[in-house]
Amino acid sequence: MKNYIFTTMVLFSLTSTTYAKDLELSFDSVWQQILNNSDNVKSANFEIDASSKSLIRSQKHWLPRIYANGKSYQTNDAGEIFMGSLSERSVTSNDFVPNNLNNPKSEIYNRVALGVDMPLYQGGGSKATVIANKHFDNANKYQKTYAINSEFAETLQQYGALIILKQQKNHINDILSSVNKLLKEYQLANKSNPVGYSGFLGLKSLKNNLTQMLKENEALEFSSRSVLKEL
Repeated sequence: MKNYIFTTMVLFSLTSTTYAKDLELSFDSVWQQILNNSDNVKSANFEIDASSKSLIRSQKHWLPRIYANGKSYQTNDAGEIFMGSLSERSVTSNDFVPNNLNNPKSEIYNRVALGVDMPLYQGGGSKATVIANKHFDNANKYQKTYAINSEFAETLQQYGALIILKQQKNHINDILSSVNKLLKEYQLANKSNPVGYSGFLGLKSLKNNLTQMLKENEALEFSSRSVLKEL
């Protein structure tokens, strides 16, 4: 696809250089601006970034997972406080006084756990996930290529239309200039001279048609420029 785009750009550049001189920007400049600001391409890049990270994570499924958690809490539960003192080897004779056993003071406990989760057998599920993520990542890359090719084709079409419209506009203006010159020099706009008057009306009609063609040309040019701005 990239070779196709490059070849098309070269051919287009060779055939349009002469006619594109009157346009504000070259095709390469227009295309680069559109490519840099394209929402579709930006969205495709985000999708590729996300799928690539998912693929990398899934490819490391065999690595052990280290985890840690901790908590701090306050309690006056008689059984928990007594067992806590026992586990800390801090039991004293006062702890066996019935009143102290039944109504202990609140204590604050801090517990921290550190562990390792090592997968021994996954039944092929993780490998299947890796394969799926590879396909998903490739699909996103193809989607980006499609987005670029689609916008390139649309840019090429609209820019080519502007070149053609510019040619037409120049031709119409040349003819209109000649018609206006003839009308200024025409001295036979007299109804008593059928031949001369008919020629005069013909020139006026031609001028009106050319003026209308210019308006249509400008409308089409505005449309093509608007499409390029939206890309």
